[in-house]
Amino acid sequence: ESVRKHACLAMRYVYCSVCLMISAAQHTDPRTSLQDMCDKRWLNQAEAHSLGRDAPEARPLVVLQWAALVARAGNAEPRFQMKINDSFCALYDDQREILDTTVLQIPFQYFHLLNVMVQANLL
Repeated sequence: ESVRKHACLAMRYVYCSVCLMISAAQHTDPRTSLQDMCDKRWLNQAEAHSLGRDAPEARPLVVLQWAALVARAGNAEPRFQMKINDSFCALYDDQREILDTTVLQIPFQYFHLLNVMVQANLL
């Protein structure tokens, strides 16, 4: 039962991390996004208050760290824990790539054209 509770909490944190990344990418008001998550009961007030001290771009990573700590506290097997941490790292890498792409000063279509041209030259 304890493992299940920890797994549910870790997954809730992963979901919150993705939502916070989307909020940061859309440049929505950081206070509003945290309050919305509290209203939907994805975060409690203490968690939202703790996140309120961090920059909006850092919040997805902070929540992923919480998820990793919760998964570890759930007494997961070391092998399973390593796979979970690898998954969290891969998710964060994807989130950073999305955030970095959204702040580019060039049009999105041009970015894709350049990306295809560079990859074609590498082949």
